[in-house]
Amino acid sequence: MVLDQYSEKYEATKSKPDINEGDPTTVLTKDGVTDLLQKNGMSDEHINEFLNNINLTDDGYYYIKVRDTYMTPETQLVNVDSERTVYLKDIDKALK
Repeated sequence: MVLDQYSEKYEATKSKPDINEGDPTTVLTKDGVTDLLQKNGMSDEHINEFLNNINLTDDGYYYIKVRDTYMTPETQLVNVDSERTVYLKDIDKALK
């Protein structure tokens, strides 16, 4: 269920995203994500479904970004990583 919610908001891209749209610092591979999900007990069927949903279908390096369909002018990206404080922009307005 968590991965379904994740795949509604995020997608994999081979292009390094702008910091306002995604994570340009973390590089993923299909094999790496598959291995991580297998180690956490997910079935191959569900792993393949998740990878397809986020468009991580080929070999190579990927980044994660917010889906264009999810991103609106009102969307506030929040990240706990202190190095990417730009995600915390206008958070006070988002909480009102």
